[in-house]
Amino acid sequence: MVETFEYLSSEEINLDEYKPTLQIKDNFTKDDIYCFSFDRKGKLFFSSPYIDYANHKSRFICVLLENVDKRFISYLNSKGISYIFAGKDEFDAKLFLEKIKSYGIDTFLLCGGPKINAVFMKKN
Repeated sequence: MVETFEYLSSEEINLDEYKPTLQIKDNFTKDDIYCFSFDRKGKLFFSSPYIDYANHKSRFICVLLENVDKRFISYLNSKGISYIFAGKDEFDAKLFLEKIKSYGIDTFLLCGGPKINAVFMKKN
């Protein structure tokens, strides 16, 4: 069993149950508040498309790389989880920022760990 956060699914997910998605295309659902999950390798499993934090319902947007397991994309679709691609083999912070801007998001708060924070700091 993989250790999870409370808003993530605690169930074991067998990706063999999902057919690989052939299309690499963003699946962004418009909402009021978002929670971006930087999951480059497709390892986070969600119990819901939303997180409720401090009485604010936020839609998860999973940020993926194009080389992610295509079965994981099918899994996200089955759960109604939105996702965007930000790079092929490496995370591209500039591409991510351009994409969220194109979706009408002008500001976001980065509360990540040292790796993701460093990526954004290097791009300044």
